[in-house]
Amino acid sequence: MLFFFAMKQAQKRDMAALKQCNEELEQTLQQANLLILALNTMIETAEKDGGARALKRADQKKV
Repeated sequence: MLFFFAMKQAQKRDMAALKQCNEELEQTLQQANLLILALNTMIETAEKDGGARALKRADQKKV
């Protein structure tokens, strides 16, 4: 931790800004992952209830 105390004031501000940005990015990523999970669950439920195929399989060839 001595390294942190030896840093200049500007470097400390930059470090704090980077940490804040990192936290915001992690929160955004977590929200995006939750949305993906919700959408995949909705698609799976729709496929089970309606019997229709909503997702394109990777092994299907384009026509």
